[in-house]
Formats: sequence, structure tokens, C-alpha cells
Amino acid sequence: MYPILLKIPFGADSYIPIPGYGTMLAIGFSLALYLVVRRAKTEGLDPEHFLNVATYIILAALIGSRLFHVFFEKPSYYFSNPLEIPKVWKGGYTFLGGFIPAAIVLWWYTKKHKIPILKSMDIFAPYLALGTMFGRLGCFLAGCCHGKICDFVQFPISYVATNPDSFSRPLGIPLYATQLWQASANFLVFLILIWMRKRKKFDGQLLAGYLIFYPIGRGVIEIFRGDEVRGFVISNILSTSQFLGLFMILGGILLWWRARKLPS
Repeated sequence: MYPILLKIPFGADSYIPIPGYGTMLAIGFSLALYLVVRRAKTEGLDPEHFLNVATYIILAALIGSRLFHVFFEKPSYYFSNPLEIPKVWKGGYTFLGGFIPAAIVLWWYTKKHKIPILKSMDIFAPYLALGTMFGRLGCFLAGCCHGKICDFVQFPISYVATNPDSFSRPLGIPLYATQLWQASANFLVFLILIWMRKRKKFDGQLLAGYLIFYPIGRGVIEIFRGDEVRGFVISNILSTSQFLGLFMILGGILLWWRARKLPS
């Protein structure tokens, strides 16, 4: 575990910490942004628009995922420690909490500038999966989103956290490496969507594919999660992410059915 990748000396007795989670998140966002802009140009759309909207989307996703974590996963902790809320470098994000505001921002921007909405979302979908893969690698470095206790150590199935700054608990005990599983699942979704893109028959197809495939992997991996900060709709049975994932799958199926009937 490397919650802090490196420490840059600052003054005589202090330093600037470079967090592992934030570093991987920045890499993921930067790579996704570059690929989105390049793909927009390939699709015959103005890449400047996609550079602008991607900036808004990143901000909306970060704010939304942070607020969802604060108000739905650890409300009692943050209400008792409000000064911890702005300390975003410590981690504490929920992907699905950021997905909805990001989608709303994309819808608003494309509508305002008369850009094809479904075609735009198809451009973003594969790189959303790729970018969040790096985010999950950041989770592994930070130790958050860890798995339950298991009976063996066999990387990458499981791992043992020993760094006291890690969010993984308990220390010194084998835990399922659910962060790496989710990173692998996200990369698999990325590959599936790239494969689908080469065979795409209608706008909205890649977005629908993402809405269907992402929550399937997430829902299965949630079963092995052991971190206590997650919210539950049904205590220890159905997590908030699994519950929202059901609506994502339903939305993906409906979008696939509806979009394939729309004129090109």
C-alpha cells in the first residue's frame, strides 16, 4: 500500500505529500480526456467542445462522488468532523454518485451547443471505463474499497496491508483485492466497448453497453467488499451501489431498445 507515493521537501521540517490515489486519478482523467478529444475529431465533431465539456464533467463527477460519499456513506462521521469534508486528497469518493451529475452536465452542454447527445455519450463511454480503471488502481494504493478477510495470500486475489496510513483494515490480515478486481472489470468493459464500436449500428449503443456491463461486474465484486463505509439499502445484503446498478442495467436495456429505433 502506498497512500503517499512520495514526499517533496518543503521548508526545514515539512513536506508536500503526493497521494497515490490522487496521482492515479489524475493519470486516468488525463488519458481519458486526451482519447475523448482525439475520438471526437475522428467522428467529425469539434474537439474543442469536447475539451470544454470534459472539464465540466470532471468537476461535476468529483463534486458529485464526494458529496454522495459524505451524505450517504459516512454522514455521521462528516457531520461530527465537518473540516474533513474538503480534504479530498484523502480519498472518499463514490463513482455512481459522480456518474449522474456528469451525465446531466454532458446532456446540458450538448443540448446548448446542438451537439448529437447519444453520439457524444458513445465517444465518452469507453474512456470512462478506462479512466475509472486507473481510479481503482488508486484505491488499491490508498487501501480503500478493500475486500473482506480471506484465508490465504495469493496476489492479485488477495493482499496484506501493513502500512498504518492505509485505509485497509485490519492490518496484517489477508484481504480480497477487490480494488484490483474492479480495475480489471473496468478494463474488460473498455475492451468490450471498443469491440462494439467497430460494429456499432446506432448512436447510443456504446452508452447502453456501458450501463449494462459496468454494474454487472460491480455488483458481483460488491459481494466481496469488506470496507464499512459503504451504504446499504438492505443491511449487509444489498449495497447502495448494487441497488443503483439495477437501475443502470434497466436504463441500458431501455436505451438499447429505444435508440436502435431512432433515425441515424
